[in-house]
Amino acid sequence: MGVAKLLSGLVTWSLVTLDQVPPVEVSGEFHPEGLTEDLSTDWAGDFTAGREDEILQWAGGTSNRIAFRARFWRDHFLDDIASKVALVKGLVAKDPLLGRPPTVLFTVGADIAVNCVVESVGGIRYGKPRLDGFIREVIFDIALRRYTEFSIDAIDPTAPVSESRVYYAKRGDTFEQVAFHEYNSPAHGPYLRKRSKLYELTFGDKIHIYPKRATLRKDASERYSIPFAQDDETDGVRRTVIEKHDSPYRAHFLSVDL
Repeated sequence: MGVAKLLSGLVTWSLVTLDQVPPVEVSGEFHPEGLTEDLSTDWAGDFTAGREDEILQWAGGTSNRIAFRARFWRDHFLDDIASKVALVKGLVAKDPLLGRPPTVLFTVGADIAVNCVVESVGGIRYGKPRLDGFIREVIFDIALRRYTEFSIDAIDPTAPVSESRVYYAKRGDTFEQVAFHEYNSPAHGPYLRKRSKLYELTFGDKIHIYPKRATLRKDASERYSIPFAQDDETDGVRRTVIEKHDSPYRAHFLSVDL
């Protein structure tokens, strides 16, 4: 088995990072074991009185999942499988420049080429050491998710403004901070607050990030900040504004059409 691998130099599968410079590549000489792909879609269901079957509504698509078992084998001391394992582990680690793990191109032979993210690397099993002290074999399971790039500044002007991706709030997040991170402007914070129907964020809250042009539609009014003095007259104006906007905040962005 080792001689055949050495003579052929065959690469049966590979993972190449798409957004790192220079790109990182991990490849295997042995065929991926148990290579499977799972496809699914998300349907939301609910029951109503007098109806035997639940009502189903399509909520959206899900990412295809690909899974397989990989094997690294050391024939001689020049085969550095420890470095290969380290590269694989790095595909699920946060890249400081990207702020997330990298995306990868997964290929198998000439027929399969899929843009993915590495969801997990697990079940790592280390073989017995050789006489020279190096580990002879490493086997691990890897799970991938098909990755489709999404930009909140959609290039296609016909793309539906309802299309969104999800952001999960971190500790200390505010809507304005999220808007600054996603749109490069905190002025879109009130729009996110309105769409999420939340007054303030707590850890783990789910926020839908819509294309930037959706925040600029006519029903997403232009906003600016109005300072209020601390006296009875302006305090009355403040209470009127707060009641109109159904918000407990004493200072926030207000629509120009008040």
